[in-house]
Amino acid sequence: MIYVRAADTVFVIHALFIAWVGLGSVAVLCWPRLALLHLPWGAYVSFTEWPRPQTPLEQSLRIAAGQRGCNGGCIDHHLLAFINPDGLTRYPQIVIVILILIVIGLGLLLVHLFVYVRLVHRWRVARR
Repeated sequence: MIYVRAADTVFVIHALFIAWVGLGSVAVLCWPRLALLHLPWGAYVSFTEWPRPQTPLEQSLRIAAGQRGCNGGCIDHHLLAFINPDGLTRYPQIVIVILILIVIGLGLLLVHLFVYVRLVHRWRVARR
């Protein structure tokens, strides 16, 4: 039971990290100094092949608990089960995943651009 709880905790921490990278810029509007954490950390993780130790840790904990490990990344495993219900053929699954990724990616990009443009504007107005 302790391994299941530990694996679930690792998954929740990983999901919170993803939420921070995805939506942390909204917190930057309220606390601009968080930009020093959000921007470099999010950019580095998003644009590099930074190793993610949570996935092997969660998989090893799940296997130690007697559960089946995740195929590929654990976030992918959990999200794809939600996005791709059973019964869809391969082509519709691929189209759905690509469309969702495009919508999410563009949405997050627009949110980040809006927040950081607004933040730069605030700093310029404050300097005058």
